[in-house]
Amino acid sequence: MPDFIAEITNKLFRSGRDDAESPQSSVQNLNLAPIHLEAETLEWIESYRDSSGINPIFDDKDMLLRAYMKYIGNLEGVRHYFVSGNYDADWILSLLDKHVQKQNPQVLEFASGFGRVGRFIRAKRPELDFTASDIHPAAIAFMKERLGIRAELSSFKPEQLKIAKGEFDFISVLSLFSHLPNSSFDRWLKALLSLLRSGGVLVFTTSGENSMEHQPHIAVNFNKRKGYGYFGNDSDQPDLATDVYGTMAVDFEYVVRQIRAASDDIIVSYERGAWHPQDVWILRRR
Repeated sequence: MPDFIAEITNKLFRSGRDDAESPQSSVQNLNLAPIHLEAETLEWIESYRDSSGINPIFDDKDMLLRAYMKYIGNLEGVRHYFVSGNYDADWILSLLDKHVQKQNPQVLEFASGFGRVGRFIRAKRPELDFTASDIHPAAIAFMKERLGIRAELSSFKPEQLKIAKGEFDFISVLSLFSHLPNSSFDRWLKALLSLLRSGGVLVFTTSGENSMEHQPHIAVNFNKRKGYGYFGNDSDQPDLATDVYGTMAVDFEYVVRQIRAASDDIIVSYERGAWHPQDVWILRRR
């Protein structure tokens, strides 16, 4: 993993409030100014388009891109958004090739945002049966209309997820469980596992002990007895209520308990700090 990606990730979250907010069942409609690109950023975008063959378009409602630009600057934020998306696409595809030996597998990227990673997966494997899903209607529209990616809207409650069950061979979920509260952690695991065919693979990441060592502020509410700590804060998704999306730090035993509460599926592997510096879990559906 490139060191600069981990360093940038450190800057994205600051310890925040732990106050409860009223439950939210929709994305807040924030009054956002258009994203402004400085001259050197525009120059980099043109250069990247020519060198990569990827059209680096974006949407003004992309909260993750806004967070990158806020914390690390106009040029570096935009550059990181696309460079890390390319890197993560390669990583996901390598896991797909390693763990799924099947012709024409059906692949889902869940909590995909506005296609930071999905656009590169689509470009690198245009023949792949690939679907993206996110909670933001604007992200779904952008991926469908601007990126040509099949996309399905997620839900705030896992029990209300409308994606067809038992259809996917591989699901990747990057940095969602590092934001989910305890109340929905195992419920989302159960919902995502239900989307897999028998033998299908789920890859997800968590902010574990390695993340807490590198980013001590995320452990502000960590309780060793419970094995987790959660707080709501001004995260990279300010349009989501803090009772459904915040910052979640967990230990190894907590995640195992949540997996077992959700299913009896096979834990294929666990790698500490294998993704920016989150832990990587791989499960296989029985």
